[in-house]
Amino acid sequence: MSINGNIDASSNTIASLPVYFALGSVTETYVDLCELKLFDEQGNQTYYDFETKNGKFKLLVICEEGGKRLVNTNSKTGILNWLFNTNTESYEIIVSLYELGLFKLEVYNILGELTDVIFNEFLSNKSELGKRVLTIHTRKYPKGIYYLIFRSPTNNESYLFLVE
Repeated sequence: MSINGNIDASSNTIASLPVYFALGSVTETYVDLCELKLFDEQGNQTYYDFETKNGKFKLLVICEEGGKRLVNTNSKTGILNWLFNTNTESYEIIVSLYELGLFKLEVYNILGELTDVIFNEFLSNKSELGKRVLTIHTRKYPKGIYYLIFRSPTNNESYLFLVE
């Protein structure tokens, strides 16, 4: 494996090693550096007095709930935006679904009673992931204060809204 980079005098890190892994029952493993060679900008091997240190690689972005799986920290799962449309008396909700598992979008009244299920789906295929636009028609609710609750395998969000 070749790793390119520059030696930075302000850091004690020479290089970061890319690691490829497969998720199984073990989330950590030992890493042994068998050989390490340094080359200058012209491609000639250079010799520095340094020591290598073997260590342990631990995969940190694991979600344990519902079985081990990776969490994509570069994407947001949850409610991205929601807007009220006064003409239709409804909320348009844009949700982002970027993990596999059970997703729910529910409405609860101020007493904590389930009023409506907007979305309840188990996503088991990567082709099902992405953004969705969901609608809450508020005409069917009596006047009052309600909670919009979004649940995913790794995220829970709640928002308050008023029906007048």
